[in-house]
Amino acid sequence: MNEVDAALVLACGRHPITHVVSQGLDRAGVPEGARVLVAASGGADSSALLAACAGLRGRGRVDPVAGHVDHGLRAEGALDAECAASCAARLGIAFARRTLSLAPGTGVGGGGGGPPAPAPGPDRASCHQRQNHSPRGRGGGGGGVGG
Repeated sequence: MNEVDAALVLACGRHPITHVVSQGLDRAGVPEGARVLVAASGGADSSALLAACAGLRGRGRVDPVAGHVDHGLRAEGALDAECAASCAARLGIAFARRTLSLAPGTGVGGGGGGPPAPAPGPDRASCHQRQNHSPRGRGGGGGGVGG
């Protein structure tokens, strides 16, 4: 990790959302230093959560691993995975990727996991564009650690 990225992780640890994530981990009973899988879509919300977890890693609170699943139903799936991998790499977080081959409309299909994806991927402009202008409005659910 270069000096700029190290400063980014340090700043992430100071952001107020990091405290909220830590409280959510406490409520969920996640022990100090536990390895946690952070779902990483490649969008803004999961990137922010990865950044908060990178800040918490610096305090020994968690050992995050970013995980991405490309279900194979959208043409943009590969770009999403590359954006998630790029974000994880910049934050110094391990990254695991799985690609599925689901039959459209059925919710089932063949395919399976692949090897972890290599980390740097697309240029930052395309990821930034993807994170801020997704037609589906990424993330959203109210169920995760944050509440």
